Amino acid sequence: MKKIFFITDYKGYFGSKYYAYPYRGGMDKALLTGFLRERGYEALFVSAVREELEKHDLSSGVIIFGSHQDHGLYYKGYLEDLAVALEASGYSVCPSPTLIRAHENKVFFEMLRHFRTDAPFRQVRSWWYGSYEEFREAAGEMPYPLIIKSPDGSMSRGVSLARNRREAEKTARKKMRTASIRPAIRDIARQLRHRNYVRESWKRKKIVVQEFIPGLKNDYKVLVYGNKYYVLFRKIREGDFRASGQGLLEYRRELPDGLLDFAEKCFNAFNAPQASFDIGNDGTEFYLFEAQYVCFGTYTIENSPYFFTKGSGGWDCIERKSGLEEEFAESLAWYLEK
Repeated sequence: MKKIFFITDYKGYFGSKYYAYPYRGGMDKALLTGFLRERGYEALFVSAVREELEKHDLSSGVIIFGSHQDHGLYYKGYLEDLAVALEASGYSVCPSPTLIRAHENKVFFEMLRHFRTDAPFRQVRSWWYGSYEEFREAAGEMPYPLIIKSPDGSMSRGVSLARNRREAEKTARKKMRTASIRPAIRDIARQLRHRNYVRESWKRKKIVVQEFIPGLKNDYKVLVYGNKYYVLFRKIREGDFRASGQGLLEYRRELPDGLLDFAEKCFNAFNAPQASFDIGNDGTEFYLFEAQYVCFGTYTIENSPYFFTKGSGGWDCIERKSGLEEEFAESLAWYLEK
């Protein structure tokens, strides 16, 4: 039986699940194990410490990561280090450390988006900055209004609209602030002692700047598990510009022509078994606003009364509720066998 090693967090949990028990307890490992066994795989759950990792022959299977969303992303960074080290040492890691790094890191994903030539990744213009000084130098040439985002956060947290340069600079200053008293005093002392010394920036938290697409009244959350697509319609509240976090949610069988084809292109652009996309449509074009390939919210799949899959004649709507662990196992097996 082929082996799959699931890397758990320090609580012993794996992955994310909206209706998890205990609360924030990840997927049901017993269910996941059973569904994988039916598909010819042995699931082994291993904690991310050397002592436990060395008990297994990790080269005998595929190593699956679920990332993490802890405050400050400290443990997420630890898991990312482990994924990079394992892949660099020749082990099979899924998803790739590149996609793990892109989780809770909108700046990194925008860099990936920019340097890809695939059409779905280039339709929304974006810029990124690692210091406020860099942003301020470019702010005069920006096409306002703009969306300014912190690199992490969900449910539209850390997402702001700047209508002009003044608002943009004020927002960027706040989001990028890193100053603390002791390093600031030391840096001022360096300036006093050394002629022509350029002080360190006190605003070095990275940000993403994204063009604003006017006229949108909703967007779509699209989750992909292998060859199954789950779509949630998210309405934008009057006077706001964000669909995520508003709670105005619907499942609709009738979708804009081309939405699922666009989502499929986004999914095929990277090598992963599952994905989550935030997609806008202005009646003419589709826009990919955000993407995640690991540890994304599962509300959409856990509540959807149907899913879409591509048949010989186009997209079919299948009237059936889905179980998270079963679809995760199915899409993982689909990916590994593909």
